[in-house]
Amino acid sequence: MSFNGNSNNKILFRKEDDDDEEMEDVDEQVVQDSVLAKAFAIQVVEELPARILSSPYPQHQPPDSRYQNALQRIQADPQHDIEAWEAILTEVQVCYRQLHNIHAVDAETTAQLDWMMSCYGHLLQYFPYAVEHLLSVATLLFRCSALFGEDGGPTVRVVAGMTYRARQAQATLDRLLLNKLVPRDEEAEENAAVPPAALITGICNWYVPLWLLHLQNKQRSLARQFPNAPEEQRPRMHQAFQMALKYAGGHVNNHELWRRYLQWIQISTAPGHEQMLELRSAYQQLITHPMTGLDGLWQEYEAFEKAQNEVLAQALVQEWAPKYQHARSVYLERSRVYAYESLRWTRLAAPPDNEARQEECDLWNVWKTALAYERTNPERLNVTDLTTRLRGWWQAAVCVFTRHVEPWHMWSMWESTTSSLERQRSVLQLGQHYIPDAVLLAIAESQLVELQCSTSQQPSSENTQHQEECIQVMERNIQRAPTTLGFVVLQQLVRRYRGMEAARQVFARGRRVLRSQEDKDGSASNGKTDVALESNTTTSNKVVTNRWSAANSSHAVSPASGEHVISPGPVTWHLYAAHAAMEQHQNHAPEIAARVYELGLRKHSVFLQKPAYVLRYASLLLQLNDPVNLRALLTRAVAACSKDNNSTASSNSAATRALLDLQMYFEHFLVKSTEDVKRLHQMEAQRRQALFGPDVEDVGTGVIHTQTEKASISEQLVRQEGYDTASKIVNGLQRSVDLLSVSGWWGNQDVFGRWNLPEDEEDWSGGASDASYYERQRHQDQRHGGALAFDLKQQPQRGAAGATASTAAAAAGPASAMMVAIQTSPEWLRSLLLLLPASRLRLPIVAKPPPHLVEMALATLLNNDLPAERPADEAPTTTTTSNKRTVGTGDDSDDENGMEANGGGFGGQFRARQRQRVQEHIM
Repeated sequence: MSFNGNSNNKILFRKEDDDDEEMEDVDEQVVQDSVLAKAFAIQVVEELPARILSSPYPQHQPPDSRYQNALQRIQADPQHDIEAWEAILTEVQVCYRQLHNIHAVDAETTAQLDWMMSCYGHLLQYFPYAVEHLLSVATLLFRCSALFGEDGGPTVRVVAGMTYRARQAQATLDRLLLNKLVPRDEEAEENAAVPPAALITGICNWYVPLWLLHLQNKQRSLARQFPNAPEEQRPRMHQAFQMALKYAGGHVNNHELWRRYLQWIQISTAPGHEQMLELRSAYQQLITHPMTGLDGLWQEYEAFEKAQNEVLAQALVQEWAPKYQHARSVYLERSRVYAYESLRWTRLAAPPDNEARQEECDLWNVWKTALAYERTNPERLNVTDLTTRLRGWWQAAVCVFTRHVEPWHMWSMWESTTSSLERQRSVLQLGQHYIPDAVLLAIAESQLVELQCSTSQQPSSENTQHQEECIQVMERNIQRAPTTLGFVVLQQLVRRYRGMEAARQVFARGRRVLRSQEDKDGSASNGKTDVALESNTTTSNKVVTNRWSAANSSHAVSPASGEHVISPGPVTWHLYAAHAAMEQHQNHAPEIAARVYELGLRKHSVFLQKPAYVLRYASLLLQLNDPVNLRALLTRAVAACSKDNNSTASSNSAATRALLDLQMYFEHFLVKSTEDVKRLHQMEAQRRQALFGPDVEDVGTGVIHTQTEKASISEQLVRQEGYDTASKIVNGLQRSVDLLSVSGWWGNQDVFGRWNLPEDEEDWSGGASDASYYERQRHQDQRHGGALAFDLKQQPQRGAAGATASTAAAAAGPASAMMVAIQTSPEWLRSLLLLLPASRLRLPIVAKPPPHLVEMALATLLNNDLPAERPADEAPTTTTTSNKRTVGTGDDSDDENGMEANGGGFGGQFRARQRQRVQEHIM
């Protein structure tokens, strides 16, 4: 009998075939199975399909069906659309449960199984460590690979087509479990055909349900291999259990694995001394692990020992009780630190989602808490076991956050404390495999190789090889996903180890490969950029054009010549700034650096709106003593930033402020005549108009409004006096201080934007009165900005001082007026007013009270006149009772009753302490 694996050539039996004929064919097949196994081993496919096949179910065919809708969404965005994947897998599960005979050899069942396998295979292409779905497809393969006479196998003997399908499912299952559960070092011992350069395997070896299925599969395979030799099966099965307990014996749901191990010992070993020793060893191992149902297992162990020997049981129980108690305390402590359910072990590892950013951050914080707790070694494991346990935790974190760079980098850094450099690099390489555009992981890998060169005592030839290897790491990253950061780091490495000319070639290559930011839609805009760059007629050719002539080379921006996993990213100003800094500081060629800066402005006009880029170029021009081009550069940068109306108001305002501050800073050093002084004051007025203007600054009171509200007096002053004049009148001193701060002559403001330093009194270079004014101005700005909380201890009392405070607050703004209104209220009422909820006019002082308390307080205040003094409390009513203490004598702790002089004083002391705590809380 000859057959192959094609479904068209499968042999189907007819009902009229007699039993003798059927058994003859079966016997022939059984004999030929062992002969043809090697021949079919080459044809067996060990991987799941990578694409979803056409569904054979009629309910999936309509274009508007739920399945077709989810399928279209997956084709459009397979990595982010988790909801569509859940819909597809739900359909697969429903169809799977409707299969009556999974071992049928008809074409319909074959097509249905192939479609289910293709859905899981396509899922695992994008989510390779989705453990829940790995378990589902492995269970499906396990059922499909069962043979006649085995658990879950067909009820009758079938023909060659069935045996081939079972063999193919078995091969796929074995490879899947081997890759997901067994680490590479263990895999190399079992399978010599594993390539030595394979990536890290066994990432899912922390997942107990997969190990349970692996043990079932192992037991069935051993029964097939040694059908009548249990003495051959048992040592191999024991080895499989030990491997499962090694990697998953301390993780979530580990109690299921330990109970399976106990059951296997009781079944596979004959009752006697050997079984007793193995059960004792298993019990003594498991009671040291925190797990669900540990108390019940401990009671089972006590009963087991007592059944063997009462005296020995007492000694062993006393010996192992502390370890059991420690495991129990760790289990309880772990549940207080984090909950297993909150880790979401079976989550599909989608790439970072901006819309669900807060949810992802919260989940990652829970994972970091769990990882930090496990790193403290609460179970007091030895070094080897602790390393295995923590590595399993890092692998679990990677399964949940496969597309995030954080767990990969943290895992690699942890490996530096336990293993060799090769494993660190393997972790980073696997992370880059799943996140091709992760430049940070590539940088970390290159740094590891560089550190190996600096710390090793190897010959210079081997160090040179390591230096080339760190360059190749960044080369591979650029080949996968070209980015500006990748080219900048590669250029630094090439300059360090290959020289200046090679680094310049990397810069030119980056300009050719990366796409322009002005060309986001794919259309070239170089001509438009050139027109925009030369549109300033006031500066003519003085816009650093004299430095452009030497840099006008034949390098043109062209599309990438090679194929990339991810399309090239946009070129940012960092590429030009980094190369210019290299030419300036490392090659000692500031003239070439200036031409590089100008080249960036010529090719990318958007760089004029980047204060950081303009700042670096301006600093270089100041060093070269080129005031003409410096002034032209800043003028163009301010104009370009102000003209850009497409960006958001906040980012545009921040960029404009940075450029205006930079312009004012440099203009102070370029003043040489009275004309320059006049131009400086004009620029200061323009800066004030651009940053604030009449829509923001109240020229009547000098308040800078954060909202669009403005007093009518301010509008009238702007119309009568003009904004600049009115602003100088009310805020002229503040504008002078602001200008001095920008110039670097007052305070510690950094116009270069490199530091954000706190202000100190020692940084105020003026006199005491100047510092006093600055303190008052800063205090007022902070109060209007909501940065200060109201403090009753620092406010004046009622009366004339209170009236003065109210007048000052009215000029300061509505928020201060409300705060002083609270201060001028009766003293007994202040604590109640402070409990009112925050509003637009008042900041919250304490926690928000309940809504019913707010309604009651407001109703009371509106319906009653406020007395100047707190009303006296009602006299307590005394009653005679047979108790030891008398009610109303002051000895009780009732806060509603007054403290009487004839009491024992305990209740009065309690009320005094309570009042003091409340007053401290309010203050």
